[in-house]
Amino acid sequence: MSDAGSNKAEHGSARPLIAADLGNSRLKFGRYAQPFANLSAGKSSQLPEPESWLSLGPEESFSGIAQGLNLETPVNGVDWWIASVNQAATMQLRRALRQMAPSDGEDLRIHLLSHEHFPIKIELEQPDRVGKDRLAAATAANCLRAPDRAAIIVDLGTAITVDRLSAEGAFEGGAILAGLTTAAEGLRLRTDMLPRVSFHYLEVPPEPLGRSTIEAMRGGIFWGAVGAIRELIVQLQRDLSQEPDVFITGGASALIAKALGNGARHVPHLTLGGIVIAAKAACSQ
Repeated sequence: MSDAGSNKAEHGSARPLIAADLGNSRLKFGRYAQPFANLSAGKSSQLPEPESWLSLGPEESFSGIAQGLNLETPVNGVDWWIASVNQAATMQLRRALRQMAPSDGEDLRIHLLSHEHFPIKIELEQPDRVGKDRLAAATAANCLRAPDRAAIIVDLGTAITVDRLSAEGAFEGGAILAGLTTAAEGLRLRTDMLPRVSFHYLEVPPEPLGRSTIEAMRGGIFWGAVGAIRELIVQLQRDLSQEPDVFITGGASALIAKALGNGARHVPHLTLGGIVIAAKAACSQ
C-alpha cells in the first residue's frame, strides 16, 4: 500500500482510478477507467465523469463495492484516491480492501489525500483543518468556473457548506450550517414529541404549508435551507466586482438548485471530480 504522490511513474494514469468521498452520512465512490484522459495541465471546461458510481451509508458493507462499480476486483490494477472527513470509515475501507487484496498486498494502492495535494491556494490560517470534501469540491469548481470570475460552491451533506473561490482561484473559506437530516435529527432529539424525518430519496420539493407534523418539519427544514443558502450567496458576493459562478452538489442538490432560481449549476459528481484532479496533480509532482 502506498501514500498519495509518492512516485510519479508508479502512479500514472494507465490504471483505472476509484475516487472515494468518505463523509459522515454517505460514502461515495466513482470509477474512472481513463481518469486523466481529458484533463489538461491548466483549467478545463469539463470534469471527468465516472463510468459508474456508488453511494453507501456508513453502516453498509463494503463487500458489494466491486459489483456496484462494475469491477472484477476493487483491488488488482486499481488506484484508490480517498478524500475523507470520516476516520472510522477510512479505517474500515482500508481494512476491507486489504482483505480483498492478494496475500502479498503488492498491487494494493491506496492514496489518502491531504490539503497539500489539492492544486488550489488555500487562503486560511489552518489549511490542514479544512474538510477534504470542501477542498475537492472547490478544486472541481476551479476547473469549471469562468476565467477571472469567482465561484461559490454549495455542498449538501451532514453539514451544508457554502464556500468561495476568488477570481484568482484561491479557496477563501465560507459558511457551515446543519444539513437537512442533521437539522431534523436535532429537532427530534431536543424535543419530546417531534418525530424522525428523512430527506433521503426526496424527489420533489416538500410543500411549505405542512398538513401534518412531518410535512411541516420537512417543509420548514427544506425551505429554511433554501433561504439560508440564498442569503449566504448574497452575502458572499457583496464585495465582488461581478456575480460569481455558483455550483451545487450533494444530497437533494438538484431540488435545491432549482429552488434557488439564481442560475446555480447542479454538478452531481463535483467532489469526485475534484478528487480525480487532485490525483493527477499528485501524480505530476
